[in-house]
Amino acid sequence: MEPGDESLRAVSSIFGTCVSTLIAMALAVPLSLIIALLLVELAHPVVSRIVGTSIELLAAIPSIIYGMWGLFVLRPIMQETVEPWLHGRFGWIPGLDRFCRVPATGSAC
Repeated sequence: MEPGDESLRAVSSIFGTCVSTLIAMALAVPLSLIIALLLVELAHPVVSRIVGTSIELLAAIPSIIYGMWGLFVLRPIMQETVEPWLHGRFGWIPGLDRFCRVPATGSAC
């Protein structure tokens, strides 16, 4: 392997995809099981029907739409309100500058 060797150029993309998939699964599976148990065992049937229908409607929308909505709607809101607040409250914690290199950018922190 030399610095100019391009034989492993897809490895970083594949690795990033696998890691993000594992993180998403680690968050989604327990949460979805808890919600399912709550709806089936504890919730009133009317509430269960309304929430179940809402979840099915969310699943009908392609994920790219959620991504674009987050990029064009949530990012400006986060940039103007949430990130400055978080940086002001928790910016003193050592090591956070690693994850938030540029404060209030809408994408770095």
